[in-house]
Amino acid sequence: MSRIYTWVCCFVALMPGWAAAQPAVGAATPIEAVQRFHEALKSSDPETAILQLAPDLVVFETGFAEAHPRAYADNNLALDLAFAVVTDRRIVEQVERVEDKIAWVLTRSELTSKPGTDPIALRQTETMILRQYADGWKIAHIHWSAHPFERD
Repeated sequence: MSRIYTWVCCFVALMPGWAAAQPAVGAATPIEAVQRFHEALKSSDPETAILQLAPDLVVFETGFAEAHPRAYADNNLALDLAFAVVTDRRIVEQVERVEDKIAWVLTRSELTSKPGTDPIALRQTETMILRQYADGWKIAHIHWSAHPFERD
């Protein structure tokens, strides 16, 4: 009996911390899903990044297309994680539009290298189309485009 009591006490004691560490699967708003995705990239957390993606995700980037979350995870996610770690992202403009269970978030940002890394200065446009599921908003399409700019 004392062994069961010990296990129950450990479970109850650890449960709040574990539950707090687990992100909700779907986001409450489209902007929240986009923010979670970028925060996951910045913190090198591929699992949380993937949780923000719809099962029929399509990613367009520099003329290439990834037509499934698994294809994106297998081919480009590691590069996007590594890039996010060495750059700072400053949002210049962000617009959200929601119509029923479909939304889009359009973002213009500046990506610059962190000190001590190779120089990077890019202006990026990002289009994310999201779909609302029973558990929240998920990203169904990502389109990234960027070009260099001169830093001050």
